[in-house]
Amino acid sequence: MSHLLSTTATLLILLAAACPGHASPLGPSGMNTVFPFPPGFNWGDYCRTMSEVIVKARGLGHDPQSEKILAANRPFELKPADGPPYRRGIVMIHGLTDSPYMMKPLGRYFQKKGFLVRGLLLPGHGTLPGDLTTVRLEEWEKALAWAVARTAPLVDELYLCGFSTGGGLACAYALSHPGEVRAMFLISPALRIKTFWAWAALPLSKIKKYLIVRENLDYARYESFSLNGAGQVWRLTRKIGNLAEKGGKTPPVFLVVSADDTVIDPGYALEFFSERFTDPRSRAIVYSNRKTETGDHRITTVAAAFPADRIVDYSHLAPPMPPDDPHYGRNGDYRNCYHYLRSAERRQCREGKANLRGEVSAANLKKGVLERLTYNPRYGEMLAEFDRFLAGPEKGTRP
Repeated sequence: MSHLLSTTATLLILLAAACPGHASPLGPSGMNTVFPFPPGFNWGDYCRTMSEVIVKARGLGHDPQSEKILAANRPFELKPADGPPYRRGIVMIHGLTDSPYMMKPLGRYFQKKGFLVRGLLLPGHGTLPGDLTTVRLEEWEKALAWAVARTAPLVDELYLCGFSTGGGLACAYALSHPGEVRAMFLISPALRIKTFWAWAALPLSKIKKYLIVRENLDYARYESFSLNGAGQVWRLTRKIGNLAEKGGKTPPVFLVVSADDTVIDPGYALEFFSERFTDPRSRAIVYSNRKTETGDHRITTVAAAFPADRIVDYSHLAPPMPPDDPHYGRNGDYRNCYHYLRSAERRQCREGKANLRGEVSAANLKKGVLERLTYNPRYGEMLAEFDRFLAGPEKGTRP
């Protein structure tokens, strides 16, 4: 009874905080900028509560489109065929402006490998873009710590998998909790932001809420970009740097980056990998059309061009998504074209008539109409490398 009361009370608190009706997308919903769940709250109740919050904040109804939106944005759990007890478990953390949808394909892979899989929804995400205008890094960290605490007792080995900001959060957690994490998968991790001006996002957020405001056509992520959200990621990268300077042992890592990423600094990520993730079992893939000379035999360069799909290089978003994904895949229902605003080029891109796919770089934009690549044409090859990483070079040496 006390557990039921706790669940109901938390849900009422969250729902009562919202303004009546459907709030403006650019303003906070009032329901999703903090992580309020107590230590004893279980994962199933967390998923149900956040589903209710998403429905309320986004004003979802009962039509099929609403069901699709809810399924993409809510936290999730995938259980393996065998268990409990579970030998391995993994907490999956999405990126800034994203949703757990970005982690689900990889989650299914880990589920098939026998993992208990839990996909976290970071505060500020899944509801309205306005919720990212006030959220703070500490709430993301609190959410990850809670997810780890709820998962670790159920498994013999705990893993983390993070994309972009989620990769940065996973890295910071492992650095500050040595020995807790068996291994990590870091996909396009936010270890350092590419632009030099990232530090200015927080001061600017005091006078301007958004760097970019767009019509939200993507039901699985926000397309308006808040300065506060960017500023909190910058704070995260600073924290990672400070933690790394203190040294200490880190778990084996599988790193995946694109050399042409315009969001995070891929060169720094590879340097960080070589200098900080020194475990000999660690591996890295860099998608690049240039040979990457690092002197680290653990790093493998994989060709980024894929002429059959008019792909010239990999975007920040591409690595974690399979080509057959119904939303972001090769023939998915969404095309990332918002870099063209409302111009004729954007219409051409949205109609699937772009000349090329790749990262939104100045060089690529000069080559013709560009669709930002949202899937990994070599996804199966990447998973085969994950298989080898999990198995280890020989019996007894796996991560």
